[in-house]
Formats: sequence, structure tokens, C-alpha cells
Amino acid sequence: MPYIVDGNNLLWASFGQRDVELSAAVMVGHCVRLLWAVSRYLQRTNEQAEVVFDGPEPADLSRFQHIPHITVWFAGPGRQADGWIEERLRSYKPDKPLTVVSSDRRLRQAAIQVHAGQIRSEAFWEQVLAAQTKETRPNEPPAKMEGLSQSETELWMRIFGIEEGP
Repeated sequence: MPYIVDGNNLLWASFGQRDVELSAAVMVGHCVRLLWAVSRYLQRTNEQAEVVFDGPEPADLSRFQHIPHITVWFAGPGRQADGWIEERLRSYKPDKPLTVVSSDRRLRQAAIQVHAGQIRSEAFWEQVLAAQTKETRPNEPPAKMEGLSQSETELWMRIFGIEEGP
């Protein structure tokens, strides 16, 4: 199911608190890391997302482009993502699945009114984190755990010219 994500809401959810004071450069870095984490999650679930941030786009958009499974939008000077998302929901057709990711009650209610799904930013971020922890190394082949057979050991000892010990 495709997502429309309130980027600032998700950013604060990833911090675990609101109103964190950060410089613009640090904020951009956090946004980009967040987007890549969400991208990996979306790759696993084979989904797409539009992530909308408050305000104008940064001077250098290059770090926000070419992130797989994600299209990044900025609401524009003096605008918040909420208004952008509400406009998008007004043109939403229920025949296509969609989930709004926001902790803003008004946006979640707007999603419900047009029969779209909705999830709080904190819950979505927990899903992203849970998927990351599931990334494990592939299981080792049983032969690696069992070691070499006696005949394999003898073969390698001959190849390397090792004589059996006392």
C-alpha cells in the first residue's frame, strides 16, 4: 500500500521527542538518514511513499533525490506538510490503496473520511526499526557447523603436505 508521510512528524517520532533544536545542516542530515531507513523498509515491503516536509525546499536538493521507493516533496515557503497532504487527499480515489503516516489527528481523520488508511508516525517508525532488526545474516550451511569429514581432512592434509601428528 503506498504511503503519504508527514516528514516532519516522522522525523520527530524518530527522535522520540518534539521541538529538538538543530541547525539546518544537522536537520538535513537527519532527514536524509531517515529517508534511507524508510527506503530500506519500503524495499522489503515493495511499497512506494511520498514524504512531505514543511516549508521550502533546501538550497541543495541532491541529497533528497534518487532515494529508492521515495519521492520527496517540500510544502513550500510558509506552508506545512499538513496542507499539502490534505490537498492530496481531496483528489484521492478510494479504488487505489493509500496510507497516511502522521501523528496529526486532523490528517488521520481526513484519511479516514476518504477511506484511506492511516497510521501514527510513532507506530510507523517502530515498523521501520523492527524491519531493520530482522536483517540477519543468512544461515550458515550445515557442513560449516559440522566441520570436515575424516576423508576430507586426510585429503587436505595430503594437499598441504601435512603429516599426521604423534
